[in-house]
Amino acid sequence: MFFLNKEIDESYKNTNNYEGETFEYDENDEEVKEAVWKRLLKHFGAIIISGILFMVFFVIFVLSSNSAFANFITSRGVVAVPNIQGAEINNARRVLESLSLKIDIMDTEFNELPEGYIINQIPASGREIYVNRTVQVITSRGQKLVTMPTLRGAPFHNINDVLRTHELRLGTVTRRYSNEVASGFIITTAPPSGESIMAGTEINIVLSIGRDPLDPLPMPIELEPPPFHFFGDYIEESIF
Repeated sequence: MFFLNKEIDESYKNTNNYEGETFEYDENDEEVKEAVWKRLLKHFGAIIISGILFMVFFVIFVLSSNSAFANFITSRGVVAVPNIQGAEINNARRVLESLSLKIDIMDTEFNELPEGYIINQIPASGREIYVNRTVQVITSRGQKLVTMPTLRGAPFHNINDVLRTHELRLGTVTRRYSNEVASGFIITTAPPSGESIMAGTEINIVLSIGRDPLDPLPMPIELEPPPFHFFGDYIEESIF
């Protein structure tokens, strides 16, 4: 109320009723009300415009100081990611740079591709992304041959550690009955033991789950007794 009265005092001075002397005003005077509202709108309008300008400059400052946002704002277009899988890393870099894209090697691993060639890429080819973005790739370290260990009859519970020691990986595991290999032990592998294979190869395993319950146990072999004359001949030879 004090603020409003003060505005009325200041506004009244600008009306035709004010001549510099001590005055009294009527709060219901339409001319006074109009002058008051004009002054209030002027003040509030200046405050709102100042706030909008501050927010605009603040947003511009934040975006320009953040490289990710800056790239997004300054990007001039969208491009489709080319297929660089199987390409040599330097050739792939030139292709991406021609499209205003960057390349980053996120990992390397042994592979049948020659060393320095791209195994996989992210994003996939054909995906549309903004220019100045980065395509991540996995490159080959080349081939490395290792010897497949003998795993027949080995326990399955530590197979991952055994394969990791030989730079191999576990593939599919097939379980089946076996009358020769106890439950929980390996029957056979693919590739077979002793074969030279590439490091990182997945090894498929056939695992025993014990004897087939529907397979009857082998019957004991019954031997026929020798004929009676055999014993007679044996006794006769022993006596004489």
